[in-house]
Order: sequence, then C-alpha cells, then structure tokens
Amino acid sequence: IHPIGNIKNIKYNKLNNKSIYLLNNLSKNRYSTIPSFNKSIETCSERLNTIIEELGLNPVYIFEKLDTEDSRKKILNDTKGLSGIYMIVNKVTKDYYIGSAATNRFYARFSNHLIYFRGSKIVKAAVKKYGLENFAFLILELYPNIVTKENNKELLDLEDRYLKLLLPN
Repeated sequence: IHPIGNIKNIKYNKLNNKSIYLLNNLSKNRYSTIPSFNKSIETCSERLNTIIEELGLNPVYIFEKLDTEDSRKKILNDTKGLSGIYMIVNKVTKDYYIGSAATNRFYARFSNHLIYFRGSKIVKAAVKKYGLENFAFLILELYPNIVTKENNKELLDLEDRYLKLLLPN
C-alpha cells in the first residue's frame, strides 16, 4: 500500500485552499516500507490525527511531544539506518514542511530543524512562536536502499513528488 494511495485523483486541500492534482501512481517504483502495525499512529493526538486525515496521509512513523527527551531518543532509535521523506507539522496552524533524509539522517534533520535551528528559517520562526510541543515529526515514506551518490536523485525525486502533491505553504 502506498502512503498516499487512498487519495482520489483530485483532492481539495482544506489546509491551504489549493487543489492538489495527484499523480495516478506516484511512482512505478514502490519505495514505501510501511509496517503493518504502527503503535505511534494509534496513539497520536486527536489534533494531529485530524491533520493527517485531512491530508490523506498514512505515515510510517509519527513522533509528538518533541520537547521531551523520550521522544528524541525514540526518533533517534526508531530511524537508525533509515532514509526517506519526512514532514514537520505545526499542530496549531496546520502548516507543514517536507524534506528528505539520506540514510541514518532522520534524527539529524529533526534536530537541525527543530532543536538547533540550522534548517528552514520559516520552521525556526514557527517553533520559536508556537513552541516545540506544538509540532510533530512524521516519516511519510521510507526509501528502501542505502542512499549513495548514484541513487540520491531518486530520493530527491521522491521528495519532489511529495512537495508537488501536498503543496506546503
């Protein structure tokens, strides 16, 4: 099952009043390695669950309470050795940022954006305004291979598909 496979060909995005024109089969290659049972999805907040449903997402991992040491350790441990597409969600405004992480870099991307503010200036300003506790870090899709110089373009193309599909503000 593809993480965005349950969306119809055209969906109105209530979050930013844009029409999203979906690609029929995002890719002929199926990158996703969605686990059949993901406890973090089951226990996410009602607010985040609403945002996920409105966007038609089926994330592989969901991390909330980003201001706690336990959540940070969980991100570090659960994403070791993985690569793919992530989303940072502001649960107050419903704005989101989409990025890609090479192999074993999810935690670095998380911490650079949300802890050390070495990523997007927009994410930095939002975290300072709304507080880290009002954000979630989602893994939308896993890339099944170790990212190398030779295949990095595939990961970037996958990120580009999500950007075109979800049209973040």
